[in-house]
Amino acid sequence: MTTDQEIVDSRVVLRLVSGALAAGGATALGWRAYQFVASTADLSWLEMLTSLGAIYGIYLLGYFALKGKLPFEHIPSGNV
Repeated sequence: MTTDQEIVDSRVVLRLVSGALAAGGATALGWRAYQFVASTADLSWLEMLTSLGAIYGIYLLGYFALKGKLPFEHIPSGNV
């Protein structure tokens, strides 16, 4: 009796997890926006500021899930 083990590419799994987190964050932010528009919840300035951070996080996770890399430019060492 033999056991076949398959190795999972961690980059693929990481991209899938990033996509799931971005989708969950977008859903949560969309639900909060819907509650605000429907006037069932109040929106404070602190919540608006934290929402900006959440939107940026969703952008980074979604970009990584789609492209496989982060959207930062590489600056070669030696160039200051």
